[in-house]
Amino acid sequence: MCGICGIYNWSGEPVEKEMLVGMRDIMKHRGPDDAGYHIDKSFGLAHRRLSIIDLSKAGHQPMFNEDRSICISYNGEVYNYKDLRESLISRGHRFRSQTDSEVILHGFEEFGPDVVERINGMFAFAIWDSKSRDLYLFRDRLGIKPLYYYSDDTKLVFASEIKAILKAGIAPALEPSSVSSFLSLRYTPGENTMFRSIKKLPAGTFLRVKPEGQVEKVIYWSLLDQRAIEPYSEKQAQQRFYELLNDAVHCRLAADVPVGAFLSGGVDSSAVTALMRIYQEDIETFTFGFNTDIDERDRAKHVAEHIGVKNTATSLGKNDFQYCSRAIWHLEEPLGDSIIIPTYLLAQAAARKVKVVQLGEGADEILGGYVHQLTMTYGDVLRDWLPRGIRLRLGGLAGKLPQVFWENIFPYPAKLGRSGVAKVLDYLRSLDSPCDAYFSLASVFTEKEKTALTNSDFHDTFMKENTGHNLFTHYWNQLKNPVFQNRLLQVDLKFWTTDYTMLRMDKLTMAHSLEARVPFLDHRLVELCLRLPRRYKTRNFEQKYLMRRALKGRNLLPSSVLNAKKKSFFLPIEKCFDQRFHEFVHDNLNDDSVKRRGLFDAGYVRKLRDDPERELAGNKQLMLLLVFEIWCKIFLDQKGELPVL
Repeated sequence: MCGICGIYNWSGEPVEKEMLVGMRDIMKHRGPDDAGYHIDKSFGLAHRRLSIIDLSKAGHQPMFNEDRSICISYNGEVYNYKDLRESLISRGHRFRSQTDSEVILHGFEEFGPDVVERINGMFAFAIWDSKSRDLYLFRDRLGIKPLYYYSDDTKLVFASEIKAILKAGIAPALEPSSVSSFLSLRYTPGENTMFRSIKKLPAGTFLRVKPEGQVEKVIYWSLLDQRAIEPYSEKQAQQRFYELLNDAVHCRLAADVPVGAFLSGGVDSSAVTALMRIYQEDIETFTFGFNTDIDERDRAKHVAEHIGVKNTATSLGKNDFQYCSRAIWHLEEPLGDSIIIPTYLLAQAAARKVKVVQLGEGADEILGGYVHQLTMTYGDVLRDWLPRGIRLRLGGLAGKLPQVFWENIFPYPAKLGRSGVAKVLDYLRSLDSPCDAYFSLASVFTEKEKTALTNSDFHDTFMKENTGHNLFTHYWNQLKNPVFQNRLLQVDLKFWTTDYTMLRMDKLTMAHSLEARVPFLDHRLVELCLRLPRRYKTRNFEQKYLMRRALKGRNLLPSSVLNAKKKSFFLPIEKCFDQRFHEFVHDNLNDDSVKRRGLFDAGYVRKLRDDPERELAGNKQLMLLLVFEIWCKIFLDQKGELPVL
């Protein structure tokens, strides 16, 4: 795993070495083992290396072909690189290293940009063709690895991290239209970032950049193409799922360094760990605890003992909120969720023992494991079953049911509260519009709350239209999969998985020079699950039915794990931290700070901040605003300087 960056001056101006090296070295955490750069007049390419496969100097990058006409700077892992290597050798290519980077390089010589379609892996890489002076930028199918770029009339700047682009002299500025999406979803979906003019290269896409400044965007793989339903029987689907998951875990063990796993004790990470154990005896696993009633350490220890792997547990300290600023600096794009702190600390603990970990992330996205997915899946059944008039009358009656009824229906680890119940009722009224229904469940701030929260001038200029909602609606209208649940999974894979889950895992593991691998997002598994009927994945309100049945009877996991209900993650900040955290919140969200920022109403923020009876929704809103203010201080006020603990 590595960090890549580059500059292409279309104006013909030579690239400055000092600037290029500065971009590269701000990402040293992504690759502390080696560094390199190459300048070809108006083009410059640089690399930071985290050595995982072939630890020798032969893996140095940028890497060149034999006549030095083509070079590559590569971040990622190609899991089928050995098969590709043998195929290329049979075609006459000669290799100087054992790296997967060189396989891509020779593959590009042989197949051109189409080489990307032959790769199974996670990656973001740049290829420079010095003869045509064309630059190619590639990103993997699911956006597991990040790649950002900035372009204007004179140049294109790209990097694995936004900090590197800022080092190229691009002034950090807020993209106001992204604030609306962030307040709704707690992340920024789509190609925009929170930085004006800095874009994400979409997943499954490559750019071809011509010397005249022409930029061609090519989609080589799309979730939209997953629309045919496979004629598998239920048993055949379970067998195929097991075969693909087993192979996905197996091939992700390829490394010349130790490979461990994050283990929560839930079925997703437990399944990955159990399959790893088939092929590798000595496995380190890592678990995070919270010293509250949602602690996962005992459950993970039980699973580790059953599988026969080592387990190291760490826990959240009362003062660990101090790592929030450091986590946000590494994230670069604000994620308004308290989970960023334990993720950062878990990665820190794991990095002391291993260089690579496998994760259970992605299982919910391909199998419909999230609460909102279960709710919407059966909401669609209800919509088809009952006429709209009857549903509206029932919705009116539902509003009179006691709060405890809804809290028993929705398995969150904290009480929904009045605002949570209001979201559920809003969802029931929105069943005829899938995107309205989605946002009624997923939004942290409703449109009404956003109007009250934001200053009138800012709201009228940038927030009258919900940009996130418009983006989701446009994408939903393109989906042709005949299964409602599959369309919902496609939406989450397109936005939530790429722009939230994978961003969080990549940035917060690479903060500690730790590579994270996600077997559930092997594109073969994704394609399979998007081509199966709903009843294979969700049945009688049982989530991830396909995986549970595929693993049953194989003696891999305790029955208690296979039969356990899905538990949503929630960090109860009021229980985990002491008075110092409340002081930290006040320091960042005081009236003066809010007024100086000029975006939010200070009275609204104060009321939320000081509310002694905040419920689940209120805590999420407070954490979102706290993260946003810290992000503003780091990147807008301090121009991206690393926070001091």
